Amino acid sequence: MRRRDRSIVRLSPPCLGLIAAAVGCTGSTPAAPVALSFPGDDAGAGRDAALADAASDGPMAVADARPDMNAPALAALSLSLPLVPSFSPGTHDYYVRCTAATNTLLVDAKASAGGMVALTAPIATAPRASETSRVTVAGGGALVVSVTAGREVAEYWVRCLPPDFPLLDLTLHPDAGTPTPGYYLLGNAYPAQGEVGYAMMLDGNGVPVWFVAPPGSTGVDDVESLVPGTVSFVSLPTTPTSGFELDNLPARMTSTVDSVGRVVDQHELRVLPNGDSLVFAVDNVPGVDLTGLSDFGPNETVTSCEIQEIDDGGALVWDWNIMDHFDAVKDCTFPEPPTAIPGGGVDPFHCNSIDVDADGNLLVSARNMDSVFLIDRMTGAVVWKMGGARYCRDDSAAYITVTGDPQTSFHRQHDARFLPDGTLSMFDDATGVRGPVRAVIYALDLPSRTASMVWQHEGEGTSVGMGSFRTLADGSRVIGWGQLGTLTFTELGGGGESVLDLSMGKGDVSYRAIKIPTSAFDISALRAATSH
Repeated sequence: MRRRDRSIVRLSPPCLGLIAAAVGCTGSTPAAPVALSFPGDDAGAGRDAALADAASDGPMAVADARPDMNAPALAALSLSLPLVPSFSPGTHDYYVRCTAATNTLLVDAKASAGGMVALTAPIATAPRASETSRVTVAGGGALVVSVTAGREVAEYWVRCLPPDFPLLDLTLHPDAGTPTPGYYLLGNAYPAQGEVGYAMMLDGNGVPVWFVAPPGSTGVDDVESLVPGTVSFVSLPTTPTSGFELDNLPARMTSTVDSVGRVVDQHELRVLPNGDSLVFAVDNVPGVDLTGLSDFGPNETVTSCEIQEIDDGGALVWDWNIMDHFDAVKDCTFPEPPTAIPGGGVDPFHCNSIDVDADGNLLVSARNMDSVFLIDRMTGAVVWKMGGARYCRDDSAAYITVTGDPQTSFHRQHDARFLPDGTLSMFDDATGVRGPVRAVIYALDLPSRTASMVWQHEGEGTSVGMGSFRTLADGSRVIGWGQLGTLTFTELGGGGESVLDLSMGKGDVSYRAIKIPTSAFDISALRAATSH
């Protein structure tokens, strides 16, 4: 997949109380790739040859985030199934693709000079210079090798990924740079045949260091870490009795955030500094006149967009309904037929992200309006609207015109966010237009009512939906490609080129791909929370 950067230089819930108590709320051509994983069961000689070729270009695994030259280490580790990534003494997390509920694996491990090695899971063995054992590991379980030197101990973890786990294919581009240390959060929204939906956290080698499959789920959306020590996600399909699950990994506690009186929408969960949460809620409104919008008529059911603020006791403290401020006919640019939500109607708005500025005002993205807009949190009025039709029911709302954009504007966008410098980033799906799909940043000039495009990174083709674009304090830029059909996410280096690409081998897609620093979680907490 070819990607190009263009830079334009211009002048100028009940759960939250529980969590708070536990943890405290407060366009370039890529370089030659190095393949890190080989999904499938028939890796064989081709895999070995590729590994050998890549090894000549440098190490096959991203260095461990906590290097310690004095720590004990393994000199060798191999299993009867291909180890991903290939073994390196400084890499402590791996996986193998298991094929059944229980799997018999042959493990060979050798300690460095002066060290002793032992298995600690799924069986315990006596320490010795080397260990060869045949063990039975449950799908989803782990094989743990401990190596000691004097009083120092180090662990090597090998996850036995269950057969219904999505295939993962990670590629590094070392000539373009090295990814900064971090974990990647994602979920497979539409599992391929034989798979189920998983929320997962991957390390820089593409190893799932934490994962969970919600019972009965047909997919997983919106995997994030919004409160220290927690991972949040929503299982599909959402129902009147479901909500966002929040897993507090250090405390090993699970709780939920749900909407009030509505079906929770899967697109967004935000946590406010006061511990309250923001969600979208689905409200189906009958008897709406849609004459003039596509071929709809005077008595249609419309799927509205409602924002709810929920306190830590689960009570509704504030809500906002899009139909009080926008018109389903005049503001819609991309009408969708009745949705799959039970009793769902025409979807003229399709809200899909919320961001909160320093004043507490809300930046909202509405995909089917081709618009993002700012809501005054105190009054509920729309302050300004950017993109899409010029209309708004709120007469005082300013219309922000997009300038300097080779695609004229954005289309069917997702994940609109304010950046620390005041610019606005988003993922532009370009659905239904020539495209291409891209991550884009605009500089807002509110006095002149303009938004100038200052940076973009293009893919190829257009995305049917979903997608994300985030920048981190360390300079990382991670693009989740949504339903592009090829890559799941890409991380860009300082030069704007891809330093890391990941795809799911059977074409699964992730609603978003979020990167967090490794300091956000202790690796032992991740391992313990995923233990079987």
